[in-house]
Amino acid sequence: MPKSFEDWEKLAADIEIDPRPFIGAGRIATDGSDAFSTINPYDGSVVATYTDCDEDVVGKAVEHAKATFESGTWSRNTMAERAAVLNQWADKVAENADVLALLDSLEMGMPIANAAGDVEYSADFIRETASLGLSLTSPAGVTAPGTLNLNMIEPLGVIAAITPWNFPVNQVLVRIVPALVMGNSVVLKPSEVATASALRLADLALEAGLPAGVLNVVTGTGAQTGAALVRDPRVARIAFTGSTGTGARIQALAAEAGVPKPMTMELGGKSPHIVCASFDEVADLAPVIAQSIFWNSGQVCSAGSLLIVHENLADELVQAVMELGKGFTPGHPLDPNTQFGPIATRGQYKQVQAHLSNAKDEGANVHPAYQTTDGLFVAPTLVDGIAPNAAIAREEIFGPVLAVARYTELSEAIELANSSGFGLVATAWTKDLGEGHRLARALKAGSVTINSSIGVGGEISTSLGLEPVGNSGFGADYGFPGLMQFAHAKMIAFNTH
Repeated sequence: MPKSFEDWEKLAADIEIDPRPFIGAGRIATDGSDAFSTINPYDGSVVATYTDCDEDVVGKAVEHAKATFESGTWSRNTMAERAAVLNQWADKVAENADVLALLDSLEMGMPIANAAGDVEYSADFIRETASLGLSLTSPAGVTAPGTLNLNMIEPLGVIAAITPWNFPVNQVLVRIVPALVMGNSVVLKPSEVATASALRLADLALEAGLPAGVLNVVTGTGAQTGAALVRDPRVARIAFTGSTGTGARIQALAAEAGVPKPMTMELGGKSPHIVCASFDEVADLAPVIAQSIFWNSGQVCSAGSLLIVHENLADELVQAVMELGKGFTPGHPLDPNTQFGPIATRGQYKQVQAHLSNAKDEGANVHPAYQTTDGLFVAPTLVDGIAPNAAIAREEIFGPVLAVARYTELSEAIELANSSGFGLVATAWTKDLGEGHRLARALKAGSVTINSSIGVGGEISTSLGLEPVGNSGFGADYGFPGLMQFAHAKMIAFNTH
């Protein structure tokens, strides 16, 4: 893997991006009548131009996926046979980590060191999920002499996966690998903001031995390509990660088209960190809080964007996080030393700025760690002195912005943490075991961590399932619950008399 800034710049200059959709046995030509380009958020240059696939192209992808599924070349393989291919794919992903990381860095501005780490984690995710599938068993039992009852676990068919831009490689794999483990075929629409790595993943899957037609990638916008995929009656399930608003539109679109179908949706989040009075190790906690909200420029669905801290610790912790924020300085995304990149799109940059302006209008104190006017960079920012009903305490910002609220009684903290309507991740810090149990039960989220941070600076266990609640979506990810989103449990009863 390249080591220096100059090495990465040379690789970027030499790289050739094939923008064609991947359908069936490989890339296909389209007429290109509708097109869109991805833009490097650091310098505004065009990275690549893709076809905005229309209903005909999407229909061909679904047709290939359905035909391959019905042929049984993947769906009827044993779990061990599928795991072998997926493990080879993971090896290919690891071997091509530099190219995949570079593509993500160019299209959405992720610092190259972070992008490389994301690819490495993603290769491990493929292996771990494939291994988990090998442990999946079907219950069976005898209810009376001469009878045998069992569950047969069957794949669903064609899965439509629609993925976001904030972690292009990882979020594609989180959506499609469980579906593939269970024997389904997939049509993937990656984000129009970051598309190149998804296409390269499909190339690598084919090289690893995944049968043609099992994984198809259609490029395009949500309005055209995504809508055509959602409407297609041959799609058995939709797996989506993105904003709450877009998730609602997908549900409405499927219903309007007369093809309501099961969905897995991971949507927005306003993930709180509750710091109890008993947890007085501020020096140790501040780096975790800072990393949770400032990493990837805050463009993380599980980012700890709401700090609810006991009044006795608030001033010290806020000051410590602010000082750490000054260390997240802007840099060129291809410089391995850069840890803080630009906001991925101009539209998202404007939304972050609008949230900060609104917070000021509501009377909050907005404290950027430093001043910057460069491009699409937003400095790490703390918003202090917020009212419990302030918009910035309830709305997802998707930028490096930490809202700070102080509390006296723990009941106040719990009420504020649950008031946003989101329920993706919640974290609490306490040295009181009873307090920890109370918080674990009271916080409404798909994942609650006590004295540990999930995702950023922490670990998500792929062996345990989690399901968001409220405006954060529905349907389980990870673990056996995540695998079963993409399978049908059929009960079989035998009378052997």
